[in-house]
Amino acid sequence: MLDKEIVQSIIHLVGQRRDIDQAVEDFKKMYAVVSEIMGEEVSLQEEKNELEELRKRPMESIGKEAVVCLECGEKLSSLAPHLRRKHQMSAREYKKKWGMKLSTKLVSENYRKKRQKMAQDIDMTERVQKMLEAKRRKAEEAKKSS
Repeated sequence: MLDKEIVQSIIHLVGQRRDIDQAVEDFKKMYAVVSEIMGEEVSLQEEKNELEELRKRPMESIGKEAVVCLECGEKLSSLAPHLRRKHQMSAREYKKKWGMKLSTKLVSENYRKKRQKMAQDIDMTERVQKMLEAKRRKAEEAKKSS
């Protein structure tokens, strides 16, 4: 909540203005600043509440778009590098702390699908390369035998 002394100071400063129109404009500006500060405080409190709720149900921290770090609330596509860098914690330690199965993937669903597709593409590329190499060898062997 906004400190009572700050509110009294604002009222006092605005009240000292002789020009009522200027006083109103100053008050509007100060009100906007105070509202923004209060909005940020409310937003931060809501984020803290959401994080507390996620901590009660850790598996819900793994979403389609992002994974929420239960340590700090940051939203990421992949949690393991963040855990090492920011919390000096391994993925295994994190999972144990929050009661997750050790087989749980600490990545968002979209990130997992994207990586899976990349792996399939790489595998397909390797298969095509092997097939082309085999064809090339057969062609070379055919030339040698003729």
